[in-house]
This record gives sequence, C-alpha cells and structure tokens, in this order.
Amino acid sequence: MKTTLEEQQHQKYATVRVLGLTGGIASGKSTICEIFSAQGVPIIDADSISRELVTPGKPALASIEGYFGKNFVINGELQRSLLRTEIFSNEESRLWLEALLHPLIQQEIRVRIESTDSPWVVLVAPLLLESSDYNWVHKIAVVDTTEILQLERTQARDKVDKSQVETIISKQMSRNERLQKADYVLHNCGTLESLQEQTMQLYRELEKLWHDDPPSDNHNHQVS
Repeated sequence: MKTTLEEQQHQKYATVRVLGLTGGIASGKSTICEIFSAQGVPIIDADSISRELVTPGKPALASIEGYFGKNFVINGELQRSLLRTEIFSNEESRLWLEALLHPLIQQEIRVRIESTDSPWVVLVAPLLLESSDYNWVHKIAVVDTTEILQLERTQARDKVDKSQVETIISKQMSRNERLQKADYVLHNCGTLESLQEQTMQLYRELEKLWHDDPPSDNHNHQVS
C-alpha cells in the first residue's frame, strides 16, 4: 500500500533530530547559528518566522491591527518598537499575541523540518524553555552569558535604553533555570574564538550522534 505525500512528510518529520537552541536576549544565539550554518546544518529560526508572519498583507498583521489599533500598523508596516513596549508592559497583550502567533510559528516549523534533507537541524527560539510548544525537541543547548553583557549588547544593537532591556530580561526565564534544563551549555562571556571552539565541539558531537546513527521512523520527539 502506497503512502500519501502527507504521510511521507509526517514520517520524515518524525525522523529528523532537532537541537533546540535558546538563551536570553543578546546572549549570542545568532552567532552560534552562523557557525552551525557554515557547517551545512539547516537553521530554523522561530523569531525569523514570527517576523515573516507579520509582513505587509499577512493575515496575522491585520489581526494585530484590529486588536491593538491602527497606530500599531502604519502604511502596512508593523510598528515593532511600539508593539514590543506594549507586550512587555501588558501581560494580557503579550498572551493575546502569543496565542495568535505561536500556532502559526509551530506550523511553519513543521513544514521546514519536513522539507529538509539533513538528519538534524537547529531550531533557535528565545521561548524554547518557557513554552510547552517546544517540548518535542531532542536536545537543548543554552547560550549562557551575564546580565551585564546582555544589557551592553542589546543597548548597542537595538539602540534602546537600559530600563527597557532590564524589563525584557526580567520577563524571560532566569539564567539558573535555563542552565538547569540544558543538555549542553555554550558559554559566551569570553572571546568569539572561544564560542566558535565550543560550538564546533558540539557540532562534531552531534554529527557523530545523529549523522552516523540516523533515527528510526518510529522515534518520538522528546527532550532527553
């Protein structure tokens, strides 16, 4: 009996291994993704998908405008800084936005996993550990750094004031909680060379673990 294309895609989704990569704001997730990508590992970025979902003409953008008001979408463009301020100061707004976007993000993540030819991928998501949406990943890597460095990097990158960055950090999972849930920790308090070395060491370990020993079709996605 032949399997349908949908069934074949589901089987593929069930056999691709997933490294969940997370960390606080400005911890260095993007840098690590660049290193993995240079080795040919597919990167699935939940934040990037989230941004794509609210580009001009997308249904989610219309929903945001309808809920928050016309000043949040001007000339078809989402006013991201205004929305960021709103959701970090209003819990109800944050929960509404998550309820809108998270199912759409999960759907797109699944599509991208199904389309890969790689035995494993990196899924980078800031809320990987805060949300049960990601409890199916196989391993978790946490990028760890100090709050002082987070403040400095975010202020330099996003041109925002210190109090706003402190608010964002306070809303995220604590450093200790993330470390307790990690299978692997990448320390980003030193040089770029040190971070590159740690990332390559993890890459080699996962290549041996997942490339040389492909998963079976009946493997269940669970954090181990």
